[in-house]
Amino acid sequence: MLGFSLILGIMWRRLWMSMSSSRVFATKTLFLGDNPVISRLVADLQSHKYNRFRLTTPEALGRWKKKSVVAQALAGGDTPKLSDIIDLLVVDAEPVLLNKEHQEIIAAAMDEAIPIWTHVDFYEDLYKKVPLYVVRNPNWLFTHVLHRRNEAYVFFKRILDLGGAGALTLVMLPFLPFVALAIKLTDSGPVFYAQERFGYLSKNFCMWKFRTMRVDADKQGYVWNAGKADPRITAIGRLLRKFRIDEFPQLWNILKGEMSLVGPRPTWVGEKQINDIPEYHMRRMVTPGLTGWAQINSSATDNEDDTKEKLSYDLYYVKNLSFALDISILLKTVRRVLESDHAIRQKRRAAAKAVDCQPLETLQDN
Repeated sequence: MLGFSLILGIMWRRLWMSMSSSRVFATKTLFLGDNPVISRLVADLQSHKYNRFRLTTPEALGRWKKKSVVAQALAGGDTPKLSDIIDLLVVDAEPVLLNKEHQEIIAAAMDEAIPIWTHVDFYEDLYKKVPLYVVRNPNWLFTHVLHRRNEAYVFFKRILDLGGAGALTLVMLPFLPFVALAIKLTDSGPVFYAQERFGYLSKNFCMWKFRTMRVDADKQGYVWNAGKADPRITAIGRLLRKFRIDEFPQLWNILKGEMSLVGPRPTWVGEKQINDIPEYHMRRMVTPGLTGWAQINSSATDNEDDTKEKLSYDLYYVKNLSFALDISILLKTVRRVLESDHAIRQKRRAAAKAVDCQPLETLQDN
């Protein structure tokens, strides 16, 4: 019965996802305004990658646009409503003066209870990350991050951390001596590796890992991810990294309260992006985690653009803190552990090539 139910459950999920992503059920979306981010959003929708939205151009308004809002009200039932043409209105959030036509469309959308989003809100809903240029406005910080600490959420998250970390420690305890022995037999160096990291509100703490590199690896200082060819990684270290086993000693950091099960990965005090990326400090406004929103949605960082993309995911998590989001991340982490960084990078390259556009994180800067 369990096997039969599992098969039916998978079949139903695939059927539901296929139906819900059909163009027939897509949300008819109209964009008002023009900036580089909106252009990229439109390009993505035109590529049919995101089937739950169907692009409606201003020209498609047709007969509705030929009359003013007042004239439509006087014309009676034979004049089409705006709600028959669009389901969602996305407006440029930049502080520009709207023309008369756009003002009429917005007024009609309000009268007909059509949802109106800013292009920034639409960006976040579509990509589940925050565009970095928005964060540079202090208003974003004051509105979405500061003074939003939920004590009930903090309490129950701590209960989850203690319960989850304690259970994982008990499960892994019989295997840890074998991991330690394998590391010792590789190069006779220390089993554990400790590194100073930034914690909550930039408080330093010592983060623990199983050692996966040579003893003298730190002499090179900070380097971008060197991939499979990195000569500093030992043979057993490569295997430990593949299945994220090297991260298990951080359960001790979680039990001590220095880390959480879910949160942005703790920053090494020697990382160059601390000074190169002004918004990077905002990651430290929540407790760092063993896994996080950026970890399940992106690959290891090879360059500064990768780091900015991860930061945009981390800031999405900071803005949308919730118990439900934490549970979702924990469940998706299991799948992410089995998915290689190479596969993630290939998906990103294919997506960028499909729309033939620059990375979203650099658009507004240009």
